Amino acid sequence: MMKRGCILAAFLLCACVLVSCSRTRSDGLHESFIPGEESASSGEIQATEETDPSGGINVEIDSGDGTETSPSEEEESSRDYTVAYPNLSVTTDSTAYCVIDDTEQVYAAKNMLDRKAPASITKVLTALIVYENVSLDKTVTVTEEELSRDIIVMSSGVRPSLRAGEQFTVRDLLFMLILESTNTAGNVLADAVAGSNEAFAELMNKKCASLGLTHSHFANPHGLDADDHYSCAYDMAVILRNAMSVPEIAQMLSAISYTVPATDYAGERVLSAGHSMLNGDFPCSGAISGKPGWTVDARATLLTAFSRNGKNFYICTMNSDEGMHYVDTANLANSVYAQFNGEIYDSIPLTHDVSIVNADAEGVVIRFSVDNANAASRTAWWNTKLGTAAASFAEFGELHGVNEVRFAFPEAGTYAVQLFSKNGSGVEKGIMVYVLYTGSSMTTGVATWQGQNYVIDENGLMKVGEPEMTFGTYCTDANGCILKDTITYGGYFAGPDGKLLTGWQDFTGGKYYFQPDGRMATGRIVIDGEVHTFTDGGILTE
Repeated sequence: MMKRGCILAAFLLCACVLVSCSRTRSDGLHESFIPGEESASSGEIQATEETDPSGGINVEIDSGDGTETSPSEEEESSRDYTVAYPNLSVTTDSTAYCVIDDTEQVYAAKNMLDRKAPASITKVLTALIVYENVSLDKTVTVTEEELSRDIIVMSSGVRPSLRAGEQFTVRDLLFMLILESTNTAGNVLADAVAGSNEAFAELMNKKCASLGLTHSHFANPHGLDADDHYSCAYDMAVILRNAMSVPEIAQMLSAISYTVPATDYAGERVLSAGHSMLNGDFPCSGAISGKPGWTVDARATLLTAFSRNGKNFYICTMNSDEGMHYVDTANLANSVYAQFNGEIYDSIPLTHDVSIVNADAEGVVIRFSVDNANAASRTAWWNTKLGTAAASFAEFGELHGVNEVRFAFPEAGTYAVQLFSKNGSGVEKGIMVYVLYTGSSMTTGVATWQGQNYVIDENGLMKVGEPEMTFGTYCTDANGCILKDTITYGGYFAGPDGKLLTGWQDFTGGKYYFQPDGRMATGRIVIDGEVHTFTDGGILTE
């Protein structure tokens, strides 16, 4: 649901082993999205620039229970699901996607009506509902109940976390909701509009009905997983198009940064866009707004609006591995624009579906898929304790589809593995995964090796950073070791088994409090109706 900073930092550091890249950025926004100029205090609007190619599409409709179905006659008559470019061919890691234009004509789609968990792209609809029902200048007060309602560890992005008693404008809260994906802000906004998450969800579902969207049902304002909270790629693309027709909401979805004024409980909060095509981490020509999301059930989801030469497209990708949704979105945007302009482009290479199929005394066999690669592929790997100076390399010819490669690691340990490929234009993209190599395969869960604990996912890969799993949320060091009985570098508390805990905790001779989203309390904060004060290091003083 939120960006895992340490994972991204590790990737950017290690990616230097294989590639170096330059980044160009340019200001600009098509006037049909946001007329007029916006002040810096309202959030800077900036588009990023770089282009790499793409490919295509087919439509499959699923009822959400695994059986294929079709919309009812009433739904068919109210919505045209005809795909303009049905013969485009682009491989995606995302299991569902949809591309529409300003008229809501579908240009490209795959499983676009399948029921999927939307995660934080839900917040685009939330912003639209809030805008339609309450003044952006209204001041609201945060309550303790709003900070704990449906909130889980690591589910609120803004730092420091919101505190009971703080007052914000609705506009400030919406920027927190969009830029930092702050779920607690969603609860506060829902109460300001409707009095509860349930009542707010009714407004969300009525809005969908008014737009003729029949494959969605929303249960909360933030997108955290719930059985009755779902949408589809088509509906979410339409929601983005409608949100972008409102200048105030379009401004928030396009902003790179925003500063929330200081309150009685905390200083200024500087917010930054989480969408990688806007903040420069993954530049793509014409990307001017959007919202990413992630939960355990949803996996990675992404909404992105594009504007090139006066033609606007709105793209939703759903159910992807983290990071792959940006490659998918870029390939979809580039291929649709290419078709629209009568051009041909190379798609960005896509390396995905990585898993360990075997581990023995001779090494590890890693299976992965490579698509859109027309030139040589290569890999690098190194023992994380030795660093990139000890990296080994291997070059391959063209790799297509599913591949299996054996890595003969010299000794047991934790390893970083990079898998990169190029397309015919020389554009190189890839991913990095981590492996705990003990001489045998790992099963999903917490693995113990040489007195240390490690998190292993369903593909047999080791997780590094702050992995949120179905069996708990943890924090690891750079070697993948689970931190325990300590305050982690993210300001969370890892208990005796390594799981991140909340509430009052006694640690190293002091008393600490970890809020419902897991963040350590500092400064003044209301807890159970009483104001408490903590040092900058989190120790209770009164």
